[in-house]
Amino acid sequence: MTYPNLPNDRQFAKGKMPRNTLEVVSDGCTGFKYDITCELGNKYKLFAYFNGSRYRVMVVDPVVERGPVGHDSHVLMDGSLCLEPTVQGCRTLEQAFAKSVLWANGYSIYTHTGKFPYSANNR
Repeated sequence: MTYPNLPNDRQFAKGKMPRNTLEVVSDGCTGFKYDITCELGNKYKLFAYFNGSRYRVMVVDPVVERGPVGHDSHVLMDGSLCLEPTVQGCRTLEQAFAKSVLWANGYSIYTHTGKFPYSANNR
């Protein structure tokens, strides 16, 4: 798979993502694995990668609730985060990373309240 932005993404990962970020190749897909701790103190291991057209983020750990498109947890059946309304992913690694941090905070709140706070589905 062609990854035209890999040099720029490496630079972003090194300078703007957590220090624990590692470049990883998994199933022929290059991405960046990182650990974050949300505002509520919950820890998440995430993997951001370019799928050939968009950036996606997978939850590596912990095990999280998954569901179909629009599901309350904002985690799709394959374990990737629903970061955009189109479910296709983000245009940049920077967007995917930022939204994954926001997702971690939202998911942690969701596990306590049953509502994902940053969702258009909460109307």
